[in-house]
Amino acid sequence: MRTGVVMVDRTESGGGFTVLDGLALVTGAAVASVHLRSAVPRVAGPIGWFWAWFLFSWLAVVSAGPYLFLVRRFFTRPDGYPRLGDRLWALAGLPWLVAALIRTFETPNRSGLPRSDLAYVTSLTLGLAVVALITVPTLAARFLGNSSPRTRSEVPTPWTHRLGICLAVSWPIQCGVGLIVTG
Repeated sequence: MRTGVVMVDRTESGGGFTVLDGLALVTGAAVASVHLRSAVPRVAGPIGWFWAWFLFSWLAVVSAGPYLFLVRRFFTRPDGYPRLGDRLWALAGLPWLVAALIRTFETPNRSGLPRSDLAYVTSLTLGLAVVALITVPTLAARFLGNSSPRTRSEVPTPWTHRLGICLAVSWPIQCGVGLIVTG
């Protein structure tokens, strides 16, 4: 028996925060920086910096959804995964991911910043609209459509499901952030 080695049982339930989850959030922050790199030079004063950090944090968390979904689905595999919130979070991050890829390949203007490309604006706008058209009826069917009392499952609810539901319910904020980023 080796001392100092900790073995982790992958069958434990609960779905706590892992290093791979942290890596997915860092990747989401990279996507957020791609979207905000042209907005940062326009920030002035402490209130502007507060909003810049709010936008960055929001985009980082939302953009981490698809990465987190893939990491948890194929690598860590917690019990009861994925749930509705996990799927909605992954869906909410997809438009930001696709638009970031488009933004990355844009040619810069004279100031060195990427110009507002029609493909970028269109992909982000249409992506956010499709996400809203899927999210709203899904949440309505889930929380408003069934009047029977819910029974608690034996598997604990992972933090990703709870955060995904919160992000899905606050989809108007995501659309507002999209309007700010597309300028």
